[in-house]
Amino acid sequence: MTSALAPASIASHSPSFTETTPPRLRAASGATTLRGVRALVVLRHHDAAITARVKADVTTALGRDLTVDALTDAAERAHAALDDAGQRVIARGALTIACAAGCAYCCHVHADVTVPELLAITRHLDRTWSAARRGALRERLALQNERVQHLSDDARWAAKIPCALLDDAGRCSIHAARPLRCRAFHASSVEPCREAYEGDLDATPARMPRLDRAHDAAEAGYDAALTGAGVSAAAYRLEGGLLIALADPGAGARWVAGEDAFARARSPVA
Repeated sequence: MTSALAPASIASHSPSFTETTPPRLRAASGATTLRGVRALVVLRHHDAAITARVKADVTTALGRDLTVDALTDAAERAHAALDDAGQRVIARGALTIACAAGCAYCCHVHADVTVPELLAITRHLDRTWSAARRGALRERLALQNERVQHLSDDARWAAKIPCALLDDAGRCSIHAARPLRCRAFHASSVEPCREAYEGDLDATPARMPRLDRAHDAAEAGYDAALTGAGVSAAAYRLEGGLLIALADPGAGARWVAGEDAFARARSPVA
């Protein structure tokens, strides 16, 4: 609110503006500021609508009896809802996303995930991967965990250690079930991402504010639904958490029962 109202406040207290600018231009400036404030109000209403819609959808999936299946369904609903919210913004604004299969510059940091999302990924793997392939992934995750679990985000980024879930072509092997945080990341141009990956400290991903707002609102709705149902929305590291889920099939049920079965994969509090 402060940033939105600042231009009007500055203009009305600036002698050089009020004394030297023709009334017609002063009126135009005021109208522009008012339009900006109204636009911000519209955006906030839009964000609130997304949050409410996602919260209601996820709450419905959770149901009254919290089970592993219900939590898994809730995470899948949230994934679909975030994708839908983003696609609506992209279509309405005719935006172009540069991200594509094999573009994995952003996949060299720790990815955060909630436990229900880990359960959704596990379900996806159970349904679409063979037992042998899941076993190979478990071994890869174990080796990866030893390598990265003690690294900070900055240290991992500097070491350029890719996510263990990328295939040999740099494509996400669980793309259909990837976490909210991975779904939300985007860029309108590949070049800044490449430059950052190659070590340019001044390079910044070309994000889209309207898309960020929609994604953030969807995630807020998911978190609100979980906490409203008494379910933790705490962040865990994707690779470590998935390793636990694959190595210990009962971890999810114990977590639902109140045991922090994924404690070893908890993301450090910033």
